[in-house]
Amino acid sequence: MSKTILFLDVDGVFSIPNMEDHHERRERIAIGGGHHIVCWPIPIYRQLIYAIGNDQQFHPVWLSAWGDAAHALTNRALTQTFPVAYPLSNRRLRYAWQRFPAEHRDKIDRKLVSAVYHLCTRRYDRVIWVEDGFAEETKTWASSSNVRLIDTTDEAVKRMLLSCHEHAVEEFIEFLAGG
Repeated sequence: MSKTILFLDVDGVFSIPNMEDHHERRERIAIGGGHHIVCWPIPIYRQLIYAIGNDQQFHPVWLSAWGDAAHALTNRALTQTFPVAYPLSNRRLRYAWQRFPAEHRDKIDRKLVSAVYHLCTRRYDRVIWVEDGFAEETKTWASSSNVRLIDTTDEAVKRMLLSCHEHAVEEFIEFLAGG
């Protein structure tokens, strides 16, 4: 079976503020140590994270500013934790920067640096990255690296994530696997 690395952001993917029910869906998610993060979980987030975590075709990886706090979502979805690729530790970031030209480092998206670093340390057949918008350098890199970018700012993708119908999870999993 082929191995698909599935990079997942949290904000803009599993947490999408919707002005119509902005306060109704807001949740405080405990991240440990008495701390919490306020988010607006999509209706299917638990089921979708569970399905992704238990689908043998995907190797899910958090690529989110939430960092290790994203484990709170896998805990709530009752599935195993996903590796965290972003942010990188200072030591790993120094190593990752070696893969980019020194003169452009201040302009390169840090999530891209983290994704490249993660991929350099793993074997995979395919890469899918789900995010709410991509930097231009990420789009350029993806097109030359055969990486599928799924932008949740696209209204059709956002509609799928915000859907509540009974087959919404299966439809999104099929959408991820296709293409």
